[in-house]
Amino acid sequence: MRQLWQIVFFILLGSSMLHSQRSIAYLNSPVRPINEEMVITDNLITLSFKLERGMIYLEGVIDGQSGDFILDTGAPGLVINEIPKDITDDYQAQSCSQGVVVGVKPVKKFSWANRTIRNIEAITLDLSHLDKLHDADVEGMIGYELLKNNTLFIDYQRNQLLLLKNRMNVALAAPSARIPFELYDHLPVIEVVIAGKSFRLGIDTGAATNLLDRACAIHLASTLQQRPTEEIQGLDQGIQKVEAAYLEGVKAGSFEFSSKFLFLDLSHLNMDEESSLDGLLGYQFLSNYRVAIDYPNQEILLWPLAEQALR
Repeated sequence: MRQLWQIVFFILLGSSMLHSQRSIAYLNSPVRPINEEMVITDNLITLSFKLERGMIYLEGVIDGQSGDFILDTGAPGLVINEIPKDITDDYQAQSCSQGVVVGVKPVKKFSWANRTIRNIEAITLDLSHLDKLHDADVEGMIGYELLKNNTLFIDYQRNQLLLLKNRMNVALAAPSARIPFELYDHLPVIEVVIAGKSFRLGIDTGAATNLLDRACAIHLASTLQQRPTEEIQGLDQGIQKVEAAYLEGVKAGSFEFSSKFLFLDLSHLNMDEESSLDGLLGYQFLSNYRVAIDYPNQEILLWPLAEQALR
């Protein structure tokens, strides 16, 4: 019997503008093999992407239907924007306040990044609200199962994504930071230290902002620089106000950064107390660097932006 997938989705909105979109799965589930065909033999593939509200949109073709797919390192695999018909108990989805209906659908052929994947099971979810935000049809999301054998190099300044089959070796200079990560099921998670306390943060390209569990605020009260509250809205359309704060001196090894975080209850994400998840780092953090997610070697690599490098 296939083990249970638990999927948690957030759509975070503030001042009528999209601040964050989140799609992530948490489970003790084996990685599924996929039948992938390389259309070309190059080890390096360069893709242009559209960047809107912190989300990366890439072109793909699913069973003959072309469209835009969100690159989401928080998604477990291929997600289709479709009202679920074949509803399954094998997947459980949770928005910020209640459950979300999830379905599955067999896909005969999915093509993207000069490669083709055949006979894969996709998750189906109603993501129609993203069509309005994107001002075009959103076909779905591209997640971990389609990325796990590669290194992703994301250049937010140039709207370019490099997809490498081997270790990250195309940089012109040594990275400013090399941060090891562990996979929390399939989500890359790094350990950071704030005010002397350790936290585990997921790297999520599908999130436009950074999140921290509200319980963390108790340990960080003396370091928080409060910001105005913001509204979040989940896929269930429920709206709630959450606290926001700016944090300085966030350390990942010898690397240090500062950024804004939203605080909300993430306790339902933690299935295992020994390897809990305290929050997420999304576009608001990632866009400050050129970023590589090296899945084979489980490292996050960061380079300064072009204008920073000239200083």
